[in-house]
Amino acid sequence: MQHRVTTAFFIALAMLPLAGCSASNDQAQNNPSPGAAQNAGDNNGANAAVNTPPIHVEQTVVMLKDGQPAVEQTYRQLLAKCSEGAPVQVKPLDPESVGKLGRTYLKIWYQGDSMAVRADSWDYTMTQPAQGLGCLFQATHQSNLSIIKRGEAINADLTAQTETRSPSQGIVRQAAAAATSSDDSDDAKMRAAVAAQLQQQGYGGLASQTAGSASALGQPCARTTNAVTGESCTWSGGGQWGFVTDDDVNDHTASPYTILLWRNPPSGNGMQWTTQTMTVGNRFDNAVFEPPTGLSTK
Repeated sequence: MQHRVTTAFFIALAMLPLAGCSASNDQAQNNPSPGAAQNAGDNNGANAAVNTPPIHVEQTVVMLKDGQPAVEQTYRQLLAKCSEGAPVQVKPLDPESVGKLGRTYLKIWYQGDSMAVRADSWDYTMTQPAQGLGCLFQATHQSNLSIIKRGEAINADLTAQTETRSPSQGIVRQAAAAATSSDDSDDAKMRAAVAAQLQQQGYGGLASQTAGSASALGQPCARTTNAVTGESCTWSGGGQWGFVTDDDVNDHTASPYTILLWRNPPSGNGMQWTTQTMTVGNRFDNAVFEPPTGLSTK
């Protein structure tokens, strides 16, 4: 008998007309990437993504249950049950693997009209020994790499050593228009009207409410609250490159349009996002936009 717990994680970038963006600083503005300089005039200058300076983000996403990582909690319960009562063969996971269970570790890179996301997820299997009863646990690791750039989109399963490629226009996104105080007032009125309508129809929890501004890791972010997803803070420093602060980030994917800096689910139940690193304008090796060699085509 084999027991397997799976963690759902999908990078659905290849099907999107993606757009990459970044927070500004003097160095990035004065020294744009070669790709951004070369493509700045494309689409009559409408694509704000081509001016994106290098952005690197590292995050952890985990499903919580009662405030605890759900997969790790399930593993510990199974281990305890296996270890009680009649003596059986038990092979637990090592502590390092236990600390990764149910987590997805994201590394995200933006530059110009390119974006890359590496996702590493950890889970476990449980089997019985060939003879007798027991619980033999083994950690499993799934690694995926998704790349969007002008010309092609690449989805690579680094665990299976396979890849798929498809045509892509690269990341495309519009710069945010400068808002006036009247615009802000009209937007607030519209959000309030939509929220009130949803509330009347019994769907009040679907509407996110703005909750002011904050900062994380030295980056500005816009806070929102939502009865379903909880409290979030989305990067607000990239409007000139088309990054938006709408709370529309999927529970499992990095977004080409927003950078969610943190999310705490309601009552400790749901997806939690935390950001360990975010840099803007610090150059990195452009090899991140190329998959490793030797992958077979699916």
